[in-house]
Amino acid sequence: MEQALIAGGLALLATIALPIGAALGIYTSPSRRLIAIIMAFGAGALVEALALELAFEGAEALIHDHHSAATAWFFVASGFLIGGIVYYLADRALEGGGAQLRRPSLTQRYLARERHRFADLLHKLHADHLPFLVRHGTSHTARVEHAALARHVSEGHGGGAPVAIFFGALLDGISESIVIGAKFVSLATFNPSFLIAVFLSNLPEAMSSASGMRLAGFSNLRIIALWTGLMVASGVFGMIGNIFLASAPPTVMTFTNAIAGGGILAMIAATMMPEAYEEGGPVVGLATIAGFLSALLFFTIDLHGRIAG
Repeated sequence: MEQALIAGGLALLATIALPIGAALGIYTSPSRRLIAIIMAFGAGALVEALALELAFEGAEALIHDHHSAATAWFFVASGFLIGGIVYYLADRALEGGGAQLRRPSLTQRYLARERHRFADLLHKLHADHLPFLVRHGTSHTARVEHAALARHVSEGHGGGAPVAIFFGALLDGISESIVIGAKFVSLATFNPSFLIAVFLSNLPEAMSSASGMRLAGFSNLRIIALWTGLMVASGVFGMIGNIFLASAPPTVMTFTNAIAGGGILAMIAATMMPEAYEEGGPVVGLATIAGFLSALLFFTIDLHGRIAG
């Protein structure tokens, strides 16, 4: 039980960035460009962690367990595909309750797909704000549209929108917490690179989401409470991951981690990178590379220690 508690604590440590990021987003009003650069850095770190710590290490464990290369690839590939499909279906299901309000990029994507449903709202919006939109251009147009749609959807779903937002954010983070818990055996052998990558991705996610939720009319206390609740839930899932997976056979461990990895990769592709590029421009490519290389440094140091030891 002590091992599971430590694993849950590590998941909490990775997700403490959520209430911190939400508070920063609310009270410091950081520039969208800065948030985008941090988000891209975190996305790069997560991609490295998925490629090496989940996909590569999972396949390596199966090969050491006397499985063929084709079998190892199949377990990893099928897990990633299933995880991506589950994320996509769950995300679309939660959209109906207002979960898209958790991220500006998701709100914009929802608006683009359902634009015909909000034609009257957008027509009135553009007419009312025409001088402002002409002066400030397309980026401000998107933000004005986001604010109007956020309030419209939030009012339409009433008290159910915060619940949908919570479960949508939980969908984004549950896989990461399970992986942290599953990979933990002892502090002496624990590689912190995945945890650091999760922390770095959670910080800008909460900063961006908090500003979007404020546009939707949520109070500061409500926003902080939601992200704090998500942090606690992540700690619980970290414990669950450790209890059920830390001592599981290599096939079960690899397949389950691959499912989680597929969900994380789908989240990166669907939310983090589009939002980072939209708000930060081409410079986010360099930030992504920096995040990838930083995570690779931790992985390389850990690898050297294992080989030397």
